[in-house]
Amino acid sequence: MNFEDRDRFYFLRMIEHCEKIEKAKKRFGETLEHFLNDSDYRDVVCMNIFQIGELSNHISEEAQGTLNDIPWRQMYAIRNILAHAYIKVDKQIV
Repeated sequence: MNFEDRDRFYFLRMIEHCEKIEKAKKRFGETLEHFLNDSDYRDVVCMNIFQIGELSNHISEEAQGTLNDIPWRQMYAIRNILAHAYIKVDKQIV
């Protein structure tokens, strides 16, 4: 798989996780109050953000350079926070 195909694969997976977040918003409610009061909702959203962050780390440097307005480091950093400090995550920031 060349870099272009590989990047496309990861971008498509990232889009799928974004769509899952949108689906959760429709299922659980779109307000901050719904999010803050429903741990299942938060878990769904956080897991998908985690997955997006993980996938972002697999995008080639070439693609990251071309798409330099995307905060690649921050995307992976949020993955690390969710993986290693989930219990301490401020729900209002997510």
